Amino acid sequence: MMMMMMSVADIGVHRGLLGKQRKGEGKKKGKLFHLKSCISTTRQSARMRMFQYGCRPRVLLPAGTVTIRSLPTGSTSFSCTPMKYTALLFLSAISLSAAEPRIVAHRGASHDAPENTLPAFELAWQRGADAIEGDFHLTSDGRIICIHDFDTKRVAGTGLVVKDTSFDELRKLDAGAWFSPRFAGTRLPEFSEVAATVPENGKFYIEVKCGPEIVPALITEIEKSGLKDGQVMIISFKAPVIREFKRRAPRFKAFWLSSFDQHSPLDPSAREVIETLRSIRADGFSSKADGRIDDAYLKTIRQAGFEYHCWTVDDPNVAKRFRELGTLSITTNRPGWLRAQLTDR
Repeated sequence: MMMMMMSVADIGVHRGLLGKQRKGEGKKKGKLFHLKSCISTTRQSARMRMFQYGCRPRVLLPAGTVTIRSLPTGSTSFSCTPMKYTALLFLSAISLSAAEPRIVAHRGASHDAPENTLPAFELAWQRGADAIEGDFHLTSDGRIICIHDFDTKRVAGTGLVVKDTSFDELRKLDAGAWFSPRFAGTRLPEFSEVAATVPENGKFYIEVKCGPEIVPALITEIEKSGLKDGQVMIISFKAPVIREFKRRAPRFKAFWLSSFDQHSPLDPSAREVIETLRSIRADGFSSKADGRIDDAYLKTIRQAGFEYHCWTVDDPNVAKRFRELGTLSITTNRPGWLRAQLTDR
């Protein structure tokens, strides 16, 4: 009987043990497999897919023995038959799909503090967010500043175009008074200041609002921040930004963002999403939590080996639905409140 050596980490349900590799690869009979590929050998007819969770265990098939190696190393190993192995994978998949999605604070805790400011990001961590999301532009003098819009009219009352304005000029603006007099005097933060709020176990979703010209400076700032590779997530609606970032720094995860045309069937379609993700070498897709998204749509994307995340959700019923659909993260303006609502359901 063929026996399998496998690591506890390979069937664990802790999302922190899951790696970043996106594509299944290898050949049968002694070559390298990834569990994201369909496991299928002449001796093993059971098929199980783990791609949607970003698993990175590696299966080696030398002379009838399967050894599972997983990152990080150092896990305890044990043997089992192919049938038991398949059952364990199945149970692991069920556990993972039932796991709580990561709660990402949209522009910080922006329901209760001015968006994209240090008070909003600090409040997000205080309220138990798993991650923060911030928007970034390149200034005229090559600095990276945290602001959503292309100009400062909405948050500062004066219409300076960010890319045409120096960091020092932008820094003089009051980015808090529009929200509440209590936040008067709040400044637009620099990238390094936002990164410094991220705790050791937190994650940082960095949305690039400008073009690929920001990428070299952004990589430099990320490296200076001291954040671990796994803490950093690059997101952008602009496919060229993701492509350039993955070309220069493939070790970081990057997700393409998209909303959907409300006057048609889902556009982009799942197949169009997959084509885009492959062409720019993205790690996954992050979309508006559109009510038309269903399990079949997401299954198609996951079966191609990509992650799925959603935004921006402040309705507990919508959050619950996307949790059931298996989203890996939910971005919200109310991180603490939404988590409490999900806990009660």
